[in-house]
Amino acid sequence: MKRAAWLIAASLAASAILRAQSPTFRSDTRLVVLHSTVTDQHGTLVTDLDRHAFAVYENGRRQPIALFRRDDVPVSLGLLIDNSGSMRNLRSRVEAAALAFVRASNPDDEVFVVNFADKVRVDVPMTRDIRAVESGIGRVDSIGGTALRDAVRLAERYLQQHATRDRHVLLAITDGKDNASETTVKEIETLSEHSETAVFGIGLFGDDSGSSRQGRRELDTLTTRTGGIAFYPAGTEQI
Repeated sequence: MKRAAWLIAASLAASAILRAQSPTFRSDTRLVVLHSTVTDQHGTLVTDLDRHAFAVYENGRRQPIALFRRDDVPVSLGLLIDNSGSMRNLRSRVEAAALAFVRASNPDDEVFVVNFADKVRVDVPMTRDIRAVESGIGRVDSIGGTALRDAVRLAERYLQQHATRDRHVLLAITDGKDNASETTVKEIETLSEHSETAVFGIGLFGDDSGSSRQGRRELDTLTTRTGGIAFYPAGTEQI
């Protein structure tokens, strides 16, 4: 009887040792965030849709929507303002519109400002203080070319390092095609595929020249791949 008890105890001990030595496999699933912007045939934003109006597919298979939100959640917002020479006559109105936009936003939003021409720099670090935005947004002179893609890349990195809100948004305001960036279109496309930042754009193209058409294509590509949208005001009073 004692021998049987000893054998059972030894067997249990061996099983425990084997369990301890066996590798443990763990798997977790995280939510994939998909931002979307919906407009009607006139370009007007549609904001009253529920989850049943959307379908998500992966490799041809429909996936369940685990969480759907359309509320005014606080965001980490980057204002990317074209400071090239061609913006000189538009700059004051763009600054006024940008400040009005910030004042009308969620008071819990945090904002930073990137000015870009040939070079790109953060002129207003991340803040919730509207006075800091007011004092920093208009302290540069418009000169040089347009490095929009460089501005987006820098802003994305800045968000990764400094943003404290769950949702990230960039708003780029420009009047011309990119003619100064070191960042390539392919690099921006790759960045968009791995980023959860929604990019919106305001294109101030006053004519239908080849340069303006190319600028629109660039802005459309930049925004639609991220769930954002580009707007093209008919005049500066609509900015």
